[in-house]
Amino acid sequence: MKLKNPSLPIFVIAIYSVLSAFFLFKIINYFELSAKAIFHITIFAILLQNILFFILISINPNQRTTKTTKKQYINKYGRKKIHYQHDGTTIDYINEYDKVTSELVKTTKFRSDGVRIDWIAERDPQTGNRIKDTYFNPDGVGIELILEYDPKTGNKIKKTEFHPDGVRIHSIIEYDPQTGIKIKDFSFQKDGKTIWDICEFDPKTGKFLKTHTQSSKLVKTEQKNINNQIKRRTK
Repeated sequence: MKLKNPSLPIFVIAIYSVLSAFFLFKIINYFELSAKAIFHITIFAILLQNILFFILISINPNQRTTKTTKKQYINKYGRKKIHYQHDGTTIDYINEYDKVTSELVKTTKFRSDGVRIDWIAERDPQTGNRIKDTYFNPDGVGIELILEYDPKTGNKIKKTEFHPDGVRIHSIIEYDPQTGIKIKDFSFQKDGKTIWDICEFDPKTGKFLKTHTQSSKLVKTEQKNINNQIKRRTK
């Protein structure tokens, strides 16, 4: 049962009280009832009124109002929704929503202390598909692993693993966005920035094709891309 006006139960009780008093007075005058009969009828009317009252107030208050849309909720409470752990004070995770589409675009999950970040999941504001998952080291600062996804298919397209310091890149694996098969495997030198070599795989079968060394055109091109990514990440 849904009521558009939350004050409707009080209004109904008031109308019922007036009408019941009026008809009770008419019945007493018409039948010239005894005091005992009048007492019983009065008690019955009061009980009926109380039953009606408890039925109406038992209706879930959330059902008395129209449903709040996700966009209305965001406009009222903001783009961030903080969820707490059982103690009610320690942060468990935070959801963030897009201003235009009102879709969930980011979830930040914290460790048990509510301070150190455990992982961050990012989503495309249009499709709602995952686009990036970032997993952190126990310190909540250094990055352990980054997974990237195609925003249209939701398939994994890239995996970046880091050294224990959470800064230097250890390896990168790229996947075909349609088949999910590994197509490139990057190995890095100890500095975590310079590509050592790239192993290439067939996107249909996953079979190894060839290894590209530092002197190859592919490695040089990919090195430029890596350098740009590192610059963006350190800004």
